[in-house]
Amino acid sequence: MPAAQAAAVLEALVTTYAVKADALAAAAGAYQHTREPLAVVSDARRELAEAEDALETLGWRPALPGGDLELAGPAGLVREVLYAALLGSSEAIGERCREYEAGAVDAARLATAVEDVVVLHRLFAAVEAAESL
Repeated sequence: MPAAQAAAVLEALVTTYAVKADALAAAAGAYQHTREPLAVVSDARRELAEAEDALETLGWRPALPGGDLELAGPAGLVREVLYAALLGSSEAIGERCREYEAGAVDAARLATAVEDVVVLHRLFAAVEAAESL
């Protein structure tokens, strides 16, 4: 992962971690109240552990300035995180466009937002291609 996109990917990973923590809490609550299969709780716990392992690999911080980021984990998790980062960066383009039009950012900042989407899409596509093998 190029350093320029590291913050977006880390943000997506932390968000994914939070969503998986909520899913585990919901699964445990459902088990306690309705006796849902314990396997549902186990699956949610495994997914949370996978996200935590990915964060542990990063040391809970983005790459050092100028350094790349290595996102590691099961293919499904990597795909999920890259998809979230891609979606977040694509939404940011609209904000940068409005800021550019208002004179709040320069053309280089707008171009950086567009480049983030291009790079993240390339990475996301590579993961999807690898999964289909």
